[in-house]
Amino acid sequence: MVLSKDVTERIAFEERLKTSEAALKSLFDSSLHCIFLLDRNFKILAINKLAENITENIFQSKATEGQLIFDCLGGDDKPLLQNMIENAFDKKEAKMVCKHSISIGNIWLEYICNPIISEDQSIQIVNLSVRDVTDVFVAEEDKRVSEANLSALIENTDDFVWSLDVSNKLTGFNRNFRIFYRDVIKKEVEIGMSFDGLRAESEKEYWDELREKAISGKRFKTEYELKLGRNTRIFELSYNPVKGEGGKLTGGITIQCRDITLNKKIIKDLVYKNHELDTFVYKVSHDLIGPIASMKGLVNIANLEIENPSAIGYFNMINERVDRLHNIVLTLIQLTRIKEGVKLMESIDYEEIIKELFSTYRNFPTASDVDFSYNVEKTNFAKTDSGLLKTILQNLVENAIKYKDEKKKPFVKIHVFSENNGTNISVEDNGTGIEHHFHEKIFNMFFRADLRSKGSGLGLYIVKNAIEKLDGTIDLKSVSRLGTSFQIFIPNN
Repeated sequence: MVLSKDVTERIAFEERLKTSEAALKSLFDSSLHCIFLLDRNFKILAINKLAENITENIFQSKATEGQLIFDCLGGDDKPLLQNMIENAFDKKEAKMVCKHSISIGNIWLEYICNPIISEDQSIQIVNLSVRDVTDVFVAEEDKRVSEANLSALIENTDDFVWSLDVSNKLTGFNRNFRIFYRDVIKKEVEIGMSFDGLRAESEKEYWDELREKAISGKRFKTEYELKLGRNTRIFELSYNPVKGEGGKLTGGITIQCRDITLNKKIIKDLVYKNHELDTFVYKVSHDLIGPIASMKGLVNIANLEIENPSAIGYFNMINERVDRLHNIVLTLIQLTRIKEGVKLMESIDYEEIIKELFSTYRNFPTASDVDFSYNVEKTNFAKTDSGLLKTILQNLVENAIKYKDEKKKPFVKIHVFSENNGTNISVEDNGTGIEHHFHEKIFNMFFRADLRSKGSGLGLYIVKNAIEKLDGTIDLKSVSRLGTSFQIFIPNN
């Protein structure tokens, strides 16, 4: 009976052992790492399926139990692998990453060797784990290349670039920043230096205010004037907060500084020259008004005294040319007033302005057949300059009348509506339209799409200048022989 009981317990124990071994084998084979169990002679005691595959596919030598590990793994790095395994048997750190060149390119493998300590604390077996870390290393290499390119870009830019940590100390800067402080400010800079010591004490509040704004998470640009003896240099400062993982602010900031002194001078000179040119045009235009009026007077006197039909015809032609010259001069004076004048912002009754405008043009012989209509959506419109607004609408309506299609029943429609940030105005007609290749030039000074036109070529140029004066925009939609639509947007001021 005792013998029977012992046999039964042994069979049960062996069954549990088999089950345990099967579970361990399953876990062994399902591991995402290649696993090798090695003895002190570097022989393979056990391997999993993944280890068999990687040795066969990468090193062209399928690993088998009883084989030396160096016969199927390690490549040119076998001495390093042997040293690492020996370290594991000596309970030392045993980890390395090796690059192997194979037919499809380079592959990086991570080797980790851990000792298996028995009950008597001896080490007879080690566990060698191998995994493919190519994706990690390629990503890190791409990151290194990207960082190197960025560093080269920052180093070679003409701007000054520097970064500060949360305590306002320099964490980095480019060559131009160092040279500027050395040659111009007469100070040497180095990593870890407080930025407080690189600025004038009188400007402490100014720089602190910019820094506080940046570390709160705001990106912004500002201009800074630096007096150097009798000269003043102007810089554009671009502040950017540094963000860590998940976009969290770190308290650090980067600053990019660009010398815009020359740009400022060029702009100032252009503004001055434009002002001089506008003043010249205005003065010359005014000076021409008198002689033109005298010419018209002489032509009228001649028409009263001369009876010769041919001579009268010539004087009428002269009178027509003088009228055209007079209109151009008046338009140039109007253009100068638009550019140089001050905006007079006031509440606008769009409906009243449009009704008055249409009433005036209905009496024109050339507009007697035109159907004028408007739609002003009742709302609170933003304040604007009524004089500029009338100039815009007047020129657009005049153009619509001038270029009406005689084969159609002509119309002019004006639609006005308000948005949250401004007022939209559309002026539409069904006239001859404007060919597409003229669209980019239509707002140019003295441009006429139709050479047969008797206009000055200044109407739409004046419209554009008046809209820009109001900080607005104008868009053109036109198809030849179908009609034209101008879309105007005037922002709240």
